[in-house]
Amino acid sequence: MAPSDTTTEIYDALAPIYDAMGGARPFALLVADRLEQLFALRPPQLLARDGAPAPASASDGPLVSAAVSFLDLGCGTGTLLLALRALHPAWRLCGVDVSPGMLAAAVAKPFHESVLWTRARLPGPLPFGARFDVVGSFYDTLNHLPDREALAATFRAVAGVLRPGGLFVFDLSNAFGFEHLWQYRIAFDLEGHHVDTRLGYDARTRTGRAEMGLARAGGLERRFVLQQRCFSESEVAGALFAAGLIAEAAAPWSPVAKDSPSKTWFLATKKQ
Repeated sequence: MAPSDTTTEIYDALAPIYDAMGGARPFALLVADRLEQLFALRPPQLLARDGAPAPASASDGPLVSAAVSFLDLGCGTGTLLLALRALHPAWRLCGVDVSPGMLAAAVAKPFHESVLWTRARLPGPLPFGARFDVVGSFYDTLNHLPDREALAATFRAVAGVLRPGGLFVFDLSNAFGFEHLWQYRIAFDLEGHHVDTRLGYDARTRTGRAEMGLARAGGLERRFVLQQRCFSESEVAGALFAAGLIAEAAAPWSPVAKDSPSKTWFLATKKQ
């Protein structure tokens, strides 16, 4: 059987063990910690919406009002959104993912009913009429986009659901990450599954390729091919500008290992 190259099928197959693959400290919780640091610095911006005046400082009002809304693009099994729910019971939370298997894992978790879960594929339009205060996208979600055109289309979709002045926060695996973390083979057994993955990165085309074999104990192996794109900061900045989003920050981030800045953390706002 030829290997599958669809993102949906890969993540559907990984969904039963996806959370266990994250270990004791899942990536989503690292993102939640970093978001909380950001939100602590941005209460006036989060509160300034719908014509309501913003407080002059954090001490003049709560971090956010009850109506603040957050959309997670590529929400996976919902770990980030449910962590935010525990921290912010009044927030309006929505998650989008292309994988039915990942969304099924999300709605099997406690408190899932307090989050709106929706299936959609980037860079297609997002199925929301309401505007969000914050849109986030993390853990290689945007690296799955194949080219600059798809990145630009995704940013336009984000701008379409983000309120004026709202925050767009996301990360991308960068050249350091691809060059250092996409050059090896890893195999392991986990919860009755055997996973064998060979990673490679072509710096000329800025493309990462993962060849994955996945098998249940005693079952046939399924094979997958996953490709990711390494976008430059200039490509990201250009796509943000074209979508009407103002790039504010692009900072190296080391979530995988100390002093290993394998990702870049971006912050942008929608023009008022």
